[in-house]
Amino acid sequence: MYIKECIAISPQNTISEDFFKTNAREITGIKYDAIEPNYRESIPVRVLRRMGKAIRMATGAGAPLLKNNPNVEAIIIGTAHGGMEDSI
Repeated sequence: MYIKECIAISPQNTISEDFFKTNAREITGIKYDAIEPNYRESIPVRVLRRMGKAIRMATGAGAPLLKNNPNVEAIIIGTAHGGMEDSI
C-alpha cells in the first residue's frame, strides 16, 4: 500500500491545492475553526443537512480523493476528540 494523496481540513487552508505555495497564517487564541470545503460540490443538499459535522468533514475530505483516484483500496480518516460533543 502506498499513500498517493492526502487531504486535511484544518484551521489552515490545507484543503486548497495552493496551500504549499503560500505562507501559513498565524493563529492566536484558544479556539481554532476549520476552513471547510464547499460540501455541495460532492454531497447532495438533502443528505448534507442530515449529517453531523464530523461525518460531513470526513466525507468532504474523502470525496475529492475518490474523485481523483477511482480505484482506491482504503481511506484512513482520523480525529482526536472532535466528534465527542456531537455524539453525547
